Amino acid sequence: MSSKGGEYDDDVEMRVRKFEEILEKRLSPKLRALLEDRDKVYDYIAQLMQLSNTVELMRSHKGGKMTTQVNIGSNVYGKAKIPHTDRLFVNIGMGFHVELTLAEADAYIAKRKDMLESY
Repeated sequence: MSSKGGEYDDDVEMRVRKFEEILEKRLSPKLRALLEDRDKVYDYIAQLMQLSNTVELMRSHKGGKMTTQVNIGSNVYGKAKIPHTDRLFVNIGMGFHVELTLAEADAYIAKRKDMLESY
């Protein structure tokens, strides 16, 4: 009876090792990749929310002028003057920027956010 119990224990240990190997070699890398993708989506949603805040700020300066600071690289900021606050350029990806009205920017933000949240 003890020999059967020992065989059973060896079989269980072998199966546990197989499952651990599958987890480590196949599932863990896939999980890491999925978590990285999720983080990218969350970062993009945060950028959209920042854009939404900028649109609201520009809306509060209806047709007026505005002064702000712009990141010119490596977290170095320079002063920028915005002569008209009724339009802005939005980066839509792949290096392309589109000039949008504030209402068009709101629609773009809502559509992109909905798409990303359904991802």
